[in-house]
Amino acid sequence: MENTKHILVTGASQGIGRQICLALVDDHSCKVFALSRNQDGLQTLAVISPNIIPIKCDLSVHQERQNALKEISAISPKLDALINNAGYLVKATLPNIDAVDMRRMFEVNYFAATFLIQECIPLLKEAGLAHIVNIGSMGGFQGSQKFS
Repeated sequence: MENTKHILVTGASQGIGRQICLALVDDHSCKVFALSRNQDGLQTLAVISPNIIPIKCDLSVHQERQNALKEISAISPKLDALINNAGYLVKATLPNIDAVDMRRMFEVNYFAATFLIQECIPLLKEAGLAHIVNIGSMGGFQGSQKFS
């Protein structure tokens, strides 16, 4: 299957990330590398389709990202797309968020995504015309239903 697209999706164990994985394998016959810290959620995806390769990974940990990329590289020399969907959210008002939570949010939501893009560049270049999609949260949007 030389024409198979290889796509990396972060935050894949639930919500939007899970649905992206399912749509990619069902509608587009892609091979999806599904990354998440949630091992149980990943395993339920792996049972659904052999084209979903679950990889447990805390994106904020450099060595775990490196291990995940080694695993991906062993299966495919290229990535046609990187979908940065993973996120960390603290449900609190700004005056009530402590420094630890704030650092964790930036570590996962910005730094991990940015480092992953940097680290995936060789695999993305190998695909030729590759795509990077960064998904943001409505969590900071005033009046968001999720926080009412």
